[in-house]
Amino acid sequence: MNFSCSPVTTPTLYLSSGASGNPLFALPQTAETLSATILALETAATWDDFQRLMPPTELARVKHAMRENDQRMPSGSKPFDPEVLPGFADGDWPAWIASTMLREVPDPVLQAFGQQANSVLNGPMVEFRPEDLPAIKARLAELGWTVIERPDLRMDLEQ
Repeated sequence: MNFSCSPVTTPTLYLSSGASGNPLFALPQTAETLSATILALETAATWDDFQRLMPPTELARVKHAMRENDQRMPSGSKPFDPEVLPGFADGDWPAWIASTMLREVPDPVLQAFGQQANSVLNGPMVEFRPEDLPAIKARLAELGWTVIERPDLRMDLEQ
């Protein structure tokens, strides 16, 4: 008799750091999407560049938001201007990692190490101190989480 076991996967968080050196945690898909979105925002010279660089699911969200605002995304070789994008100027888009971490980091870690506050513009947020990083990683491991350091990923626009 052959018993097939599916591999046990542990939940994973990617770790990077913000402009201030604070640790930033996100689920892999969130981190990769956010990093690619930030790259597109910071490097696109034209609207074609922006659309080519954007993750497909995030680009679809942006186009949907523009349609809801009775806007059309500029195209072609027109100079890229992120201020045209709904939510960008007021900080509602792309996702703010300090808020996203509240949903993606396990509660015991948030409670033990998170410096939670409310931003006037963006609402609830959390920050972690760099000096707590070894203890945070140890607590995540105790909870069954894998942490993968990804210094190549950008998770905030402040760098």
